[in-house]
Amino acid sequence: MRKSVALWLNVLVPGGGLILLRREWLGLVLALLFCLCVQIGLWGMFIVPASIPGWVTSSALFGAVLVWICAQYTLVLRLRQAFGPGIERQIVHLCELAKRAVASGDYARAEEFLEVALTLNDEDPHVNTLWAQLMTALGRFDRARPAWVRVVQLSEEGFVKRQAVEALAALP
Repeated sequence: MRKSVALWLNVLVPGGGLILLRREWLGLVLALLFCLCVQIGLWGMFIVPASIPGWVTSSALFGAVLVWICAQYTLVLRLRQAFGPGIERQIVHLCELAKRAVASGDYARAEEFLEVALTLNDEDPHVNTLWAQLMTALGRFDRARPAWVRVVQLSEEGFVKRQAVEALAALP
């Protein structure tokens, strides 16, 4: 879902999709540059056309088009990077490491692995389930409750969703 929202947001506000995909500074710079160019172009075309030379107006509008294209290209590169097959393999590996750490009683290490996995893809139901289970096992119910709610939101009907609903009901 985040992928499609990022695409539409980036089409409407160049750089907005990049902000959503955790490229905040690049997205902000592109959005501000686009807005500045459009503002200059609109002022030169409609508000005070006699005060702003035609070449400035056309350059500003051309710059806005270039920034828009650059933002779309950058978003495509980021989407390939953020949702590529290599990321999925890394997430699966991190989950396995977290499970091993829990089995050996190293909960702090398991928490680190799962935090990294969530950073890579916070919409993965399996990672969110492991996170919620870990927070529940550690007795951090203030963090477990939103984690289980997130699992309910991300999971389709089935065992995982039922497990999350039951865990939410059992939390103190």
